[in-house]
Amino acid sequence: VSPTYTWQKKSRMRRHMALIHIPQPTLESLHTIFTTVAQICFKPLNEDLQKLAGPMARCTVKIMMELSSILVATHDRPHYVFTQHDLSKVFDSVHAHAAGCTTPVQLARLWVFELYSTFLSRLCTLDDRGICTRIIANSVDGLTEVLEVDQPHVFSFFVC
Repeated sequence: VSPTYTWQKKSRMRRHMALIHIPQPTLESLHTIFTTVAQICFKPLNEDLQKLAGPMARCTVKIMMELSSILVATHDRPHYVFTQHDLSKVFDSVHAHAAGCTTPVQLARLWVFELYSTFLSRLCTLDDRGICTRIIANSVDGLTEVLEVDQPHVFSFFVC
């Protein structure tokens, strides 16, 4: 007997299953959650680097939301699902390697590298990678104001 048939015809099976609906968090709650996560990750670092926690969290959430709205999962690309787990991976990786960062620009380079590693590495086509690269580049431009640098910095990532 197939599971579908059992589920439709046997009501005694359905009463043993619990259904819980958990709605997607709002954009504001994601900002709050991951700003807190970033602040905790950056706590051992100096004050100049700790100031980047909020802007990096907001930019990372923005990147994930834009990618998940533009690059949706299809039958030939089922792995194009971007979740909060991806956001956690970015900050876990930054936290693991942040001890070597002494300036805000070094931390920003590490952050951009982790963004590329998390989001870009799973994309299949060059067009999708171009879209992802533009989204990340736009958010890096938004972070440049916070970095207080005189000249723009070049961030690059090479995928073989």
